[in-house]
Amino acid sequence: MRIISMPSWSDIVNWVDWFPIVFFPLKIIVLGVGMFFSIKWHHDQAKKEKEDKAN
Repeated sequence: MRIISMPSWSDIVNWVDWFPIVFFPLKIIVLGVGMFFSIKWHHDQAKKEKEDKAN
């Protein structure tokens, strides 16, 4: 019979050490994509408004 125990402290520390390495690049990518589409949307809206005023 195998006894299931809590994860050891070294396993928890190992996960904590990797978290910033994974989280921050992912955060930068997600925010970068969001900023790109935000700027694109505002640019397209200004272009559409300019075309509407010309007609």
